[in-house]
Amino acid sequence: MKTKDEKIGIVIGRTLAISFESETDKKVIAKVDTGAYLAAVWATDVHEKDNRLHFTLFGESSPHYSGKVYSTDDYYTTKVENSFGVSEMRYVVKLTIKPILFDGKYETIRFT
Repeated sequence: MKTKDEKIGIVIGRTLAISFESETDKKVIAKVDTGAYLAAVWATDVHEKDNRLHFTLFGESSPHYSGKVYSTDDYYTTKVENSFGVSEMRYVVKLTIKPILFDGKYETIRFT
């Protein structure tokens, strides 16, 4: 018989524990949205400067906040529509994550 953790590792439910490659000591509980085209993450101090996008993961009130400033030139904007039909423009960046409960590798996916 499989343990609860092994069962969760096989079937993705509403949440999943992940770690960002750049923040390997921090476990983050991510919400799973099977209807979304892109993943989303809380980013603060988001701004463009010298053709690069700069941002910090999470906010100061989050236990996951490290204050580390990220910078990339591999980004674009896209229109994101919520379930109520309201649209907004968001930046899209690549971030590398690893599901904690799987023995898999880090995967690079796009986040808004």
